[in-house]
Amino acid sequence: MNLKVCLVKPFTPLEEKGCHLVVFKNGESVVPPDLSELFLTSCQRYAQKYKVHLATGLYQDGNRLCMALFSPDGEMMGVQQATHINLRWLDELEPYDEVEIISTPLGKIFLAVDVDIYHPEVLRLAIFNECDFIISSQMFPMVDFHDDRILFGIRSAAAANRVHIVHTTPFSSAVVCPPGLTEDGSGFLAYPSGRDQAVEFDWEDASILRHALMDDLLGCGCLHHNRNLLEK
Repeated sequence: MNLKVCLVKPFTPLEEKGCHLVVFKNGESVVPPDLSELFLTSCQRYAQKYKVHLATGLYQDGNRLCMALFSPDGEMMGVQQATHINLRWLDELEPYDEVEIISTPLGKIFLAVDVDIYHPEVLRLAIFNECDFIISSQMFPMVDFHDDRILFGIRSAAAANRVHIVHTTPFSSAVVCPPGLTEDGSGFLAYPSGRDQAVEFDWEDASILRHALMDDLLGCGCLHHNRNLLEK
C-alpha cells in the first residue's frame, strides 16, 4: 500500500491531508516517568482527533526507555522497550530482551528505540520476524548530532536489511530505503531536515529484495551451524 507518513514536532496540529501515520520527533529530553502517563494520554487523544496511527517519541517507564504506537481509535497497539542503553544512561536504565513486532493495517512495524538502530542483530531479528518497515526514534544532545549518525546509522541499516526506515531525532527527520529504489542511489526518500515533513512510500517495494536476503541467510550453512549450537 502507498503509505503517507508525517514527521512532526510533538502535538503539532496536523494540516496535512491523507496522512496514515504520524511520527513524533523527540523534544529536548526524554519524557520522565512522572510525566509519562500524561504524555501517553495526550498521544492517545491526538491519534483519535486526527484519525491517524501515531508513533510517540521516547519516554521513560520506570527504569525502561520506551516508544509506543497508537491506533486511530486511541488503542495502544504496542510498546517497544530499548534493548540497548546509551552509555550516559547505564546507571539509571535497564535493557529489555525482546523484539516486539506490531501488526497494524499499515503493515508489521518495529519500533527501534534510541541506539537500537545501531545494533545489526536487533534489526536483523526484526526482519526475521517479518517486520515490514521500521520506525526509529533517537535522543542525543545537539553537540553529538552529526551527519554521520544518519549516513552510517539508518542508511546503512536500510541497505543491509533491505527495509524502509522512518527516522527521527530532536533535530531532524528522514525516510530511507534500499539505495537501489531511489533514482539518485542515495536511499533517501526524504533527506534529513529539521522541518516537519510528509513523505509517501510503499514498503512493499523492498519486500522482494528483503525476502531474497532472508532466503540467502536461511540457506547459509553458517547460520544453520549456529542454530544447531544454540539448540544443544
